[in-house]
Amino acid sequence: LAMVDLDFAKQQLELMLRNDYLHPNGQLPAYEWNFGDVNPPVHAWATMNVYLLERESRGGTGDLQILAGAILRSFRAIIGSGPLAEDPPGGSVLVRGLDALWDIKNDLLVGYSGPGTLDIESGGIVRTVEDVWLGDRFDGERGDVAVLGVGSLLAVGTPTAGEFQIGVSSPGSLRIENGGDVY
Repeated sequence: LAMVDLDFAKQQLELMLRNDYLHPNGQLPAYEWNFGDVNPPVHAWATMNVYLLERESRGGTGDLQILAGAILRSFRAIIGSGPLAEDPPGGSVLVRGLDALWDIKNDLLVGYSGPGTLDIESGGIVRTVEDVWLGDRFDGERGDVAVLGVGSLLAVGTPTAGEFQIGVSSPGSLRIENGGDVY
């Protein structure tokens, strides 16, 4: 569908990924004719393909905003990822406001193969079960995270797992101000 009408494909994904259809444990329906059937992560695959098609057709960077009351659940998160080192498109994510939550079940990579920024502000929360890497893979690609304001939180790992690495093979930075919290 995305190859024929990219905007309509995005609308359909946005419809199916709304909180209205999301189970409290994060499961999504596999298709519209049986909301109780959950299959492998077809929505993640479809979302990635739509993203790649859009990036190819429109070029540029990717920006995501998770605002007050919104919840995004994902398996893995890569902010700033390009197909080639010589063509890094970059990306930025803003998580802002009370009850704005990004729940990541695996790694968070910021500045993976393109410049990436993550801003957590005004009570926004980003939780990841595994590792956080800021600045990874190709030299010169930055990975920057800012945790700003009371109630803003970047929670990394579990009590028995999770690494926080800054400047792995590229520059990275973490800024915590005005009551922001990282653990």
